[in-house]
Amino acid sequence: MDPETATTVLLVLGSAFGVMFATMTTLLVVSIRVQHRESKETREYVVVQIEKAVGAAMGTLDDAMGTLDDAMGTLGAAMGALRLEFNERLDSRFGELMRVIEHNHQISELQHKATQKRLDRLEAGFAGVSERLARIEGHLGIGPHQPADPGESDSDAA
Repeated sequence: MDPETATTVLLVLGSAFGVMFATMTTLLVVSIRVQHRESKETREYVVVQIEKAVGAAMGTLDDAMGTLDDAMGTLGAAMGALRLEFNERLDSRFGELMRVIEHNHQISELQHKATQKRLDRLEAGFAGVSERLARIEGHLGIGPHQPADPGESDSDAA
């Protein structure tokens, strides 16, 4: 509860309790007078004063309840607006994070494709090197013996 609302509630409740205390004090004083004076006029006066005090207290209490209801309504509206703003900010931040995740995913896919192309080029380059190395070994007569004719075997060459 914000300080203004709390102050308003305390002021309203304080005045209501003050009126009630004054009413009770009035009742006490009046009842003491009644005990000392048994006249009809005094009793009527007491009844009128009690009715006035009760009416004033009820009016003050009704005003306090109205003020409290207004304060609660204002507080509820403020909480609703705050909740709505928080949800909007949360949705916005979630959207930003999803865009970053999607962007990182796209970058990862592009890096994967580039790496795959490099590996394919390296593989093609190594295949050519292997063939050239085998020809050079064959010309120099080094490396594993490869028969010129696939049908020729090692026992036939000896």
